[in-house]
Amino acid sequence: MNLSSNGIAQQLTPEHLHRLEEICFAIDLTAGQVLEPASHGALPVYFLVDAVACVWIEFGTHAPGLAIALTGKEGIAGGSHLWPAPAAPWVSKVLKPGRAFQTTAQQLRVLFDQMPELIEGFSRFLWTQTQEIAQLSARAQRGDIRTRLALWLHLLHKKTESPILQITHQELANMLGTRRVSVTVTAGAFQDEGILTLRRGTIHILNSQALAHAAGLQNI
Repeated sequence: MNLSSNGIAQQLTPEHLHRLEEICFAIDLTAGQVLEPASHGALPVYFLVDAVACVWIEFGTHAPGLAIALTGKEGIAGGSHLWPAPAAPWVSKVLKPGRAFQTTAQQLRVLFDQMPELIEGFSRFLWTQTQEIAQLSARAQRGDIRTRLALWLHLLHKKTESPILQITHQELANMLGTRRVSVTVTAGAFQDEGILTLRRGTIHILNSQALAHAAGLQNI
């Protein structure tokens, strides 16, 4: 897969895509790799291709974090590196390993002045991500475990573009900020309803429409 598979890159003209390719290099991201904030050196920005990153709010060493967003090939990780500001209050980590194209914030900012459609592509991605975060936040406060789990599974299905999700019940519990047993019981109910099947470390989505309905996404 190449850079043109990324949703932001797809919005560029062939000439501008080539200019973006000149400042990027391919990299294979590994599960759990921290993409943002950068620990040292040049500030990297990653155009995701078939990797998926999860954004976490962390509450300190003695409190579990909470997942607030997922990003797949529609966007980037490392966006906070692009503008001078206080350190981002979140951590972006690789959830699904895969390919990305890496550049530096400094090189990318140079292109912003010359490629308005690149800024527009970033703006569209950030607006879509803002909507998803708002949706997840509302369900975290008002939704029950069934609705919240369905929404996260729906987003994972959408971002990975695969009905087979390589994720454990514990990982899902960490993302939702709940107990593993709650995820296990709820996922078991979805299995009984024919929405998915469960295997050790794997969830197979069988009925994406029913899953979206359980998440409260009536028009999906």
